[in-house]
Amino acid sequence: MERPRSPDSLFGDPPPPPVARRTCPPIPGLYIFPALVPDDVARQTLRDIGDADLFAGGTRDQVMLFESPNSSLPAFIHRLLSALSSLLAPPPPLPPHLHPLLFAQPLPRQAIINLYPAGTGIAPHVDLLRRYADGVVGCSVVGGCVMTFTRIGREHERYDVYLPPRSIYILSGPARWDWTHGIEPRLEDVVERENRHLEGENRHLDQPETILRDLRLSVTFRWLKPGADVLS
Repeated sequence: MERPRSPDSLFGDPPPPPVARRTCPPIPGLYIFPALVPDDVARQTLRDIGDADLFAGGTRDQVMLFESPNSSLPAFIHRLLSALSSLLAPPPPLPPHLHPLLFAQPLPRQAIINLYPAGTGIAPHVDLLRRYADGVVGCSVVGGCVMTFTRIGREHERYDVYLPPRSIYILSGPARWDWTHGIEPRLEDVVERENRHLEGENRHLDQPETILRDLRLSVTFRWLKPGADVLS
């Protein structure tokens, strides 16, 4: 996890963050569904994670869970996965060919659960290419943030996207292999307003809004390539 940087008094305040969009950018294989997870599903998942004490009373902020021939993921993780599968089942929101890639591959699965205190982030990265297969599903159970996507080798191709609480994002194809994703460590995000392009006396409401970050908990599902489960 990355923590927010302290401003250097010798050089003044850091530059303001870029204005993040609320819609999915034109990256092939990237799908974003803002606030799609029902509130009751998010609340129950949060309770289940708390009851299981996965974060050991707050002494750690990341937990990795693995399937193997001799073990399975916890029942509450399977319930969340089943809920995501139902929410994303065709007809839309997903193309028919993509759903099996995300939910029906004959591979062991990994679930990574991250706890982000307000202001923390994660460095831009591509999930390990030799370890994880195509098809990544991420879910913001609670808390929102701006996620940044950058084309590998073309740093000027960058998109900042606001993920509100209970959002789902999917990395497949080029979005999985050719773009990094990360979260810059800061305490607030600048985001375009939902009601843009207003006119007349309401035009001032068209300005970006500042959204304070809160505690964020995310669950990400990835497929382990053949042999990768031996390393877990």
